[in-house]
Amino acid sequence: MKIALVIWTNPDYYTAVRDTAQLLVEHGHHVDILCRNTGETFMGAVDYPTQARVTQLGQKRPGLRNYLDYLGYLATVYRLNRRERYNLIIGYDIFGFIAAYLMTIGKASRLVYHNFDLSEKSSLGLLGRQLKRLEYAGARRAEAVIFPTRGRANLFRQEAGLRRAPLIAMNCLRTGGESRHSGAFRRMLAEEGFQGDKIVVRLGSIGPGHGIEATIRSVSRWNGNWLLVFMGVPIGNYLSSMQELSRQLGLARRVLFKPDVPYELWDDCLHSADVGLALYEPVNVNHRAMAGAGQKMFFYLKASLPIVVPRLPDFLDMVGKYRFGVAADAASPGSIADAVNAILANPMAYKTYARAARNAFVNELNFDNQFLPVLQRLGLDNAGTRPAAATSG
Repeated sequence: MKIALVIWTNPDYYTAVRDTAQLLVEHGHHVDILCRNTGETFMGAVDYPTQARVTQLGQKRPGLRNYLDYLGYLATVYRLNRRERYNLIIGYDIFGFIAAYLMTIGKASRLVYHNFDLSEKSSLGLLGRQLKRLEYAGARRAEAVIFPTRGRANLFRQEAGLRRAPLIAMNCLRTGGESRHSGAFRRMLAEEGFQGDKIVVRLGSIGPGHGIEATIRSVSRWNGNWLLVFMGVPIGNYLSSMQELSRQLGLARRVLFKPDVPYELWDDCLHSADVGLALYEPVNVNHRAMAGAGQKMFFYLKASLPIVVPRLPDFLDMVGKYRFGVAADAASPGSIADAVNAILANPMAYKTYARAARNAFVNELNFDNQFLPVLQRLGLDNAGTRPAAATSG
């Protein structure tokens, strides 16, 4: 079967795109990834399967030129489908899915919607609301709709008028393929003069809404000489303001920021780390239902790291079920410090949390397990094609 994965951003950010391509190739399908050329290379070499073709289109430009680029993207992927005659097209998020939907109009291609980030209808302008209508129409026509969390799925189902509940596939990592460790992270710490007995790491976007300021303020209340490391993509001037806050608090040698690093350094950092932070403030619909969507938590689980999660309902349910960490108020430095201390100050408790993290990953919270119902629904668990099933809408 010929399958196109269609996304209007850089797919390197999303491990689920890479892992979906890998799974489909392993089941004997031909995969093309049709994405936007954002010109970003800092994440390093992302291991897409060699049998999959990654086609980058357009470029990343601001303002009106961005809309023109998107129109060009829509036209190009439509022509590609006329030439390639894809059997199945999977669209990601609102812009990628609208492109996928338009590709199928007048064609025999099957359609799937896989959403990573939900666009809130109330926050959209006139153009955004029109795109929402296209998103809803396409979702009702799609053979399957996939979300990483039940909370987001339920909201979208109600808004779009879907007759069938979306499938849930959390943004986990695949089993196997253990990361290589070069020692580069430890060498970097030594070269930059950072020394600590333990390392607390926070991966992901460095911007508002992630409890970052409260986490920095919590460090002075930690019970040991432990380092706090932030790795990820900076948002606006937030990084510089948090670096200044660290200096003002006298924490410049205990709080390290490393923006725009390749995945290889992430892996090396995780190999050296002791605790992972996955804190979110409930500032939007995605943060209010984040437990299955945030990739950072699943990086920590694969590395067998205990995790500090926010006191939000879906995270509380997850940590209550799997026991791999401690919940904290993402806006409270004292609460975050208590959670870090509860994990690191008690060696027996630490071993229990770490073992639970590993068991959760191996037994359930991995992408092989999470995506299997999708493969089965679409008849993709074995190579070949089958007649289209009933639509989700």
